[in-house]
Amino acid sequence: MSDWSEQEEDLFYETLSRTDPVKRSAFLDQTCAGRPVLRARVEELLAVQAEAERFFAKAEPATSFQMEALQK
Repeated sequence: MSDWSEQEEDLFYETLSRTDPVKRSAFLDQTCAGRPVLRARVEELLAVQAEAERFFAKAEPATSFQMEALQK
């Protein structure tokens, strides 16, 4: 089970769709006004997402041999 509430997850995806950092921050300012814990949790999830993207960007594509081994 996820540690993230549905509200946090929905807000994460709404925020993620905003690629401009200034617009993203303004959106969080408005949406999380008076709720610093919510903002911190969404920002934490955004940081984890960014880390995962960097990790997978470095990953090499699987070879056909590796794909065959995974299918067995």
